[in-house]
Amino acid sequence: MRKDIREEEKRQAKNKAKSGKSLCLLSKILGIVYLVALAVFEYLIISSGVIPTKFIILQAVVLLLISILILPMLLINRARKKNKIVATVISVILLAVYGVGIVYLGSTMGFLNGIIASSQTVTYDVVVGNDNRITEEDTSGLQGAKVLMPNSSDDDYIDAAQVLQEDFEVTFEQSSKDNKSLLESLVGNAQDIVFIRDGYYQQVCDNSDDVSKGTRIVYTVKISKAALAAKSTDVTSQTFNVLLTGNDTKGELQEGLRSDVNMIMTVNPKTKKIHLTSIPRDYYIALPQNGEMDKLTHTGIYGVDCTSATLENLFGIEINYYVRVNFTAVEKLVDAIGGLTIKSDYAFTTSGRFNNGFEFVVGENQVDGKKALAFCRERHAFADGDNQRVKDQQIVIQAIVDKLTTSTVLLTDYTDVLGAIEKYMETNMSADEIKSLVKMQLDDMSKWKFSKYAVVGGEGSHTNMCYSLGCNAWVMPQSEKSIAKAVKEMNEIRNNPNK
Repeated sequence: MRKDIREEEKRQAKNKAKSGKSLCLLSKILGIVYLVALAVFEYLIISSGVIPTKFIILQAVVLLLISILILPMLLINRARKKNKIVATVISVILLAVYGVGIVYLGSTMGFLNGIIASSQTVTYDVVVGNDNRITEEDTSGLQGAKVLMPNSSDDDYIDAAQVLQEDFEVTFEQSSKDNKSLLESLVGNAQDIVFIRDGYYQQVCDNSDDVSKGTRIVYTVKISKAALAAKSTDVTSQTFNVLLTGNDTKGELQEGLRSDVNMIMTVNPKTKKIHLTSIPRDYYIALPQNGEMDKLTHTGIYGVDCTSATLENLFGIEINYYVRVNFTAVEKLVDAIGGLTIKSDYAFTTSGRFNNGFEFVVGENQVDGKKALAFCRERHAFADGDNQRVKDQQIVIQAIVDKLTTSTVLLTDYTDVLGAIEKYMETNMSADEIKSLVKMQLDDMSKWKFSKYAVVGGEGSHTNMCYSLGCNAWVMPQSEKSIAKAVKEMNEIRNNPNK
């Protein structure tokens, strides 16, 4: 009996020793993993550039003290089992914290790399009538063919034409027709071929069912050009202007399409004030490259650099940066932050192909992404048409900024927010400038004050020649009085701290 007891005691002692060795091995491995995770976490904290210095120092001191306490218990064999267990639990909790931090900081840097534009792609289309034998699958008919192109001398067109010539040894003939007439001539035409900027083609298709249904694209040429250079300033101490421009498309962001939403955001980081100036999409403006008159929305066809230069000329200001998005960005961002509360000036029901049947009441409305986009796009429900639409766009922008800067959404849904908009947004603000703005906001968590103004139209004809169409179209004449008021309010945000 005693022999059996001694044997059992030996077996228990052996198991205890074995268990102790296993715990020591596990704790050593955990200690090494902990040190690696801590090093990566601290490296990202410092290199990210978005964490205020006081927070970096505070967390470093706290984590250093905790690490000094738990690492000896994890790495030294002679440490008591109870202490090892406590150190193991603490290290596992901190490893989870480091993991979340690494994901957040990694997402930040990946997002910045994804949205900062270094180049822009311009697309040109080879278009034929439906009766033409050339197809996307069989482009052999393009070899050595004569191709018509609009009478354009811009560098992008010349570069794109050279690519097509190299691909198929085509010859070009410049047409005297406007874009609409040139494309309409392809309908029922089995011979002619037109080479035209994709934005022009999409625009004419939207205005002509004959072209939309009677023609097709058989080949595309894409050329790359440098992104619009920023006019950089110290964004944490100097007032700056940002062009917010939105393409009228869904899906991934594309260059060379109409800019349906155009706002100038004047930001004073010292006074924490943001002023939004909206300009109607159909405002009748002079194109900076040739002085020809056109709608503001058509400047997007030539690129964001054209839209920016146009508005600089219109207001006599300097636009430092741009942010370009499309409709998908609005939908996905609003959904990612859990919806919005927006205040409507009117009760109305939306209409149109993409935003039909959403109802709004006067005052507060809870909206998801689709409903927020419908609110932004509606104009037919209002007597003031596009003037009210740009005001509603400002309401949504303000609601988004308010929620991002005053709620916990950036902490709880940070990676979802970044992932939702990365493919649908671009800017020429540098990573360092964006980081410095984020760092400033995290440092003081101040609430920003908003003011808004929407430019209105003036007297004169509402039907005028639009250069990009080559024909008359509905436009909104300029109002010198409204433009002057817009400039005055932008300058007051820059110069008057009490505004």
